[in-house]
Amino acid sequence: MTKLSPGPWKWVIWAVGLVVLLVGLSTLPDFRGSEFTVVVTLGMGGWITLVAPIARVSVDARGIRYWGIFKWKRVRWAEVAAIEAQPLGGNGLMATEAVMVRTVDGRELLLAVLAGHTRGASSTNRRVRRQLATLHKAGMRFGWTERAVRERSRGAASE
Repeated sequence: MTKLSPGPWKWVIWAVGLVVLLVGLSTLPDFRGSEFTVVVTLGMGGWITLVAPIARVSVDARGIRYWGIFKWKRVRWAEVAAIEAQPLGGNGLMATEAVMVRTVDGRELLLAVLAGHTRGASSTNRRVRRQLATLHKAGMRFGWTERAVRERSRGAASE
């Protein structure tokens, strides 16, 4: 099994969740907010604080398994049509890129926990590209290639 870690970003997200949780906890003693605000703040902060450390992507013989902050998903190798880098935009100062898994039925799974941010003119992120190469190598080890998917779909279309 190959595990891909989001790197330092999951700890940044964890720290933000912890701050939100502490803000929610600080409102409890004198309860100066509405119940809804307190529940949302405690719920979101607690959830992010608990889930962020386990956010990752793993690859095994069955397929790709994604554990995100708000989404868990498994995609079998037979369902994977392509694995590619997806630019997510930027603000002129930074560009963001993540790994996208496209399935044979047209669905897309953005592996957001693997996103990388790059300063400057380049929109490619080296860490994202290394993770992409790792996913491709793992897929080939288990018999998946984009060429095989294209050939399979051509064969099905001609029948």
